[in-house]
Amino acid sequence: MTMQNFKHISAAAFFMFVSAVWLVTPAIAQSAAPLSVEWTLAKTSKPLEREAVITVKNAQGQPVSDANIEVNVDMPSMPMMHAVPKAIATPAGEPGRYRTKFTLEMAGEWAAQIEVTKPVRTKVVKKFNAD
Repeated sequence: MTMQNFKHISAAAFFMFVSAVWLVTPAIAQSAAPLSVEWTLAKTSKPLEREAVITVKNAQGQPVSDANIEVNVDMPSMPMMHAVPKAIATPAGEPGRYRTKFTLEMAGEWAAQIEVTKPVRTKVVKKFNAD
C-alpha cells in the first residue's frame, strides 16, 4: 500500500466515523432528553404544611409514570439552617402525577429542589412564599 492509498483510506474511514456519529447523536440526545417538571403547591389544614402535586412529562409531552422524585426545601436567605425532612413523592392516581407533603419551620421565602432520579436524572428549583 502506498502512502497515497493510505491517505485515501484514512480519509474515507474518518468520513464514515463522522457520518455515523452525526446520524446516531440525535437519537441518543432524544432518548436522554430532559424531563418537564411542574408543580402546584397548596396549604393544608395544618399550619405551615404544604402539599405539592408534581407533574412529570418526557420530551414528547407524555406523562412519566415510573419516576422517583425527592423534594428538599430550604430558605435561600438561611441556607442549611432548617431541618425540613426530605419529602418523597408518590404516584397521585393519574399517569405522570405525584404527590407529597412537607412542613416548613417558619413563614418566608423558600426554595424547593425537586429531583427526579428515574428514568432520567433531572433537577429543578421552584421558589415559593409561605405565610
